[in-house]
Amino acid sequence: MSVACVLFVAILFATLCGSSCDTAPDLTASPRPSVSIPSEAQQAIAQARADAASRTGIEADSWRAVEVTAREWPDAGLGCPEPGKLYAQVVTRGYAITLEAGSRRLVYHSGAGRIVYCRG
Repeated sequence: MSVACVLFVAILFATLCGSSCDTAPDLTASPRPSVSIPSEAQQAIAQARADAASRTGIEADSWRAVEVTAREWPDAGLGCPEPGKLYAQVVTRGYAITLEAGSRRLVYHSGAGRIVYCRG
């Protein structure tokens, strides 16, 4: 193969390859996609973050919602009833909320304007 032919192949390869040959990892990529938060859930998330801060000593701003799921709880216990307590037997709309700060995760349930911490 002639030098001109080798040079032509090298230029062609470089042109076709462009940035697609870059195999370095994208260090700016987010480690986890952000969760979509319904506007109705914002107040419940704020209450949960405040509770998480008082419960753990980790600042409320450090807690982020990693999962927010609309739910219909079977009663006013919001799916996390306290032993010995009676709850109104009414379907209560709200959210299951998972917060994360570092390696810590806390789960809350919301409904009827309040949140409850659900012990794992």
